[in-house]
Amino acid sequence: MKICQYASYDINTGDNSTVYGIREYFKYNSSLSSIEWCNFNNNQEISRIAKNSPDVNSLSKAMLSSLKRMQDTTGCQLLLVGGGGQIEPRPGWANEITLPFNEEILDNMGVPVACVGLGINYFRKKDPSEKVQISKIGFKNLECLIDKSIYFSVRNDGSYEILKDLFKTHSGSDETLSKVREIPDPGLFFESELPNKNIKQIQSYVFQPSWNNSLEVRSGRGLTEQSISDVVESHILERPKYQH
Repeated sequence: MKICQYASYDINTGDNSTVYGIREYFKYNSSLSSIEWCNFNNNQEISRIAKNSPDVNSLSKAMLSSLKRMQDTTGCQLLLVGGGGQIEPRPGWANEITLPFNEEILDNMGVPVACVGLGINYFRKKDPSEKVQISKIGFKNLECLIDKSIYFSVRNDGSYEILKDLFKTHSGSDETLSKVREIPDPGLFFESELPNKNIKQIQSYVFQPSWNNSLEVRSGRGLTEQSISDVVESHILERPKYQH
C-alpha cells in the first residue's frame, strides 16, 4: 500500500522523531503486508495555500488541485496526517486553523485520510498570559476532519483535554468526539528489538530544547535566544560528563 504522509519534516528533532515513529508503529502494529511511504513533498505549497487563500472557495480549489497532483505523482492510496502538532489556531486564514481541510476538500480528495498522534499547539503567543483558542470556524473544520477521517488520534500531551473543552465550548457532536483516540506521543515509538544497553557514562549528547526556526514559536515555549544561551553555558559547557 502506498501511504503519503503529511507532516512537519526537518523543522526540529521532536517532529522528525514523530514522523518516523509513526512509521515504526505501522510497521509493527498494522495488518498491511507491505507499505511504501511517500513524503508529502508539497508541504510548503500546502502551507502557502492555507495561509494565502483569501476565502474558503479559493482554499478548496487550490487544495484539491494540489492533492490530485500528489495522487498522480505518487499513486497514493491513503493520506496520513501526522508528525508534528499540526493543529494551531490561525485567525485571518480561510480555515482559521493550520490544517487545510474542510468538508468540500474531504468529500472530493479521492483518497481516505487518517490522522495519527496530532497535537493542539497553543504556544504561538507573545504574551504567556494571553488566552488563545481555536475559533468557531476553525473548530467546525477540525470537527469535520475528525468525522470524515477513517482514524483520528491525538498525542497524550493534554491535547485530548483541550479538544474536549473545544467540543463543549463550540457545542460539538458527542458522537464525533467519541471517534477520537488518545495515544502516546508517536515520537516515543521505537523498535522493540533495539538493545537496552547499560550505559555508565554519557560521552556525547544532543541539546534539543524544542528548537524551531520561528522566534515566535521559541518565545511561546519560553525559549528566547538569550535563555537558550544561558542553558547551554550553565548546564552543558560548565558541567563535567553526566554520570548515573
